[in-house]
Amino acid sequence: MRPAALPGLRWLEQFRADLAELTKDGPKTQVASLRFKKVMAKVGSSVAFGVREIVVDVLSEAAKKAIWGN
Repeated sequence: MRPAALPGLRWLEQFRADLAELTKDGPKTQVASLRFKKVMAKVGSSVAFGVREIVVDVLSEAAKKAIWGN
C-alpha cells in the first residue's frame, strides 16, 4: 500500500531516502522517522513487524527512540 500523498513510485524513493537518513544521527533523522512511522502504520502489523526485524540493527539509536520509543 502506498501513501496517497506521494504519487507513483516517488513514495518508494522517499522511503529509501528515509531509511538512509535513519541509519545516521543528523538533522533529517526526526523527519525521516515520522515518515517511516506513517508508512509502517499503513502497511499492516505483520509487514511492519517484518520490516522492524530487518532494519532494527542498522538504525541509529536516535531513530529507534523516535520510532519505537525504546
